[in-house]
Amino acid sequence: MASSLHIVEKEGDRTVAAFPARKGHEAEGAGQLLQFSHRLQSTLDLESLLRYFHEQASELIPYDGLVYDNAALDLVIRLGRQGRNRCGYRLVLLDEDLGQITITRTRRFEEKELEQFETLLSLLVYPVRNALLYRKALANALTDPVTGLNNRSALEQALEHQVELARRHGNPLSLLMVDIDFFKLVNDRHGHLAGDSLLRELGTRLVECVRRSDVIFRYGGEEFSILLNNTDLAGARRLAERVRIAIEEKPFAHGHKQIPITVSVGVATLNKNEDGRSLVARADRALYQAKEAGRNQVVVAS
Repeated sequence: MASSLHIVEKEGDRTVAAFPARKGHEAEGAGQLLQFSHRLQSTLDLESLLRYFHEQASELIPYDGLVYDNAALDLVIRLGRQGRNRCGYRLVLLDEDLGQITITRTRRFEEKELEQFETLLSLLVYPVRNALLYRKALANALTDPVTGLNNRSALEQALEHQVELARRHGNPLSLLMVDIDFFKLVNDRHGHLAGDSLLRELGTRLVECVRRSDVIFRYGGEEFSILLNNTDLAGARRLAERVRIAIEEKPFAHGHKQIPITVSVGVATLNKNEDGRSLVARADRALYQAKEAGRNQVVVAS
């Protein structure tokens, strides 16, 4: 299965040259190349992979910095320090763009050095492809397929990290549990496609209500969670009311129909020595109380 490395820039001069990954390496150093290739295939973590490649390649071909840029993923990984002269390569496998590798240093690159680097780079194509596939699989495992929001597993991971940070820095951490009132009636009267559309629309409206630093999750069914970093109980309650009002004021449009929608919200702020699971449980109990009290309201956890 052939792969290719397309030269993007060579010390500032644009080129259109392309060449296949080199085959039939010289006998000298072939064993080291094989060992290098095996090591590249031993990790699926993209940053670890690129760091190892950079450490080994920069010993053979002296250069100062390496940048991996994948525009499709909005991902840039920088290693080392950047120099004035650079050479960039676009990694391509069966017409699949795997991103661009650029190396830099102060003095100009020599042709022989670039040939050596290209040999090493040809060994990186498949490991990068595998690491990108793994990265995508991880992202899918933490993403709700209906709304495109983070899912419950992602919330559990985020809470573990954010609770630790909140304790370390003494910052407040709050959680909203948001549930669509009478969601089952929407499914029963208008069908499950309408229900899915409503879930997506609600996700969009929640995004419009919160700050960039806040993170939204689909917790399950018609229930959503909003994790509020550096937000105390009063601030969390204000946001909960803003969410409730924003949903109530604008009916959900389905075809030619306008379907009135409301939400109930439970609010909790992290207590001293409390873990993420307990925070979720308290916010969920507050949500249940909001439902029991008649829906379309905000209840703060005790």
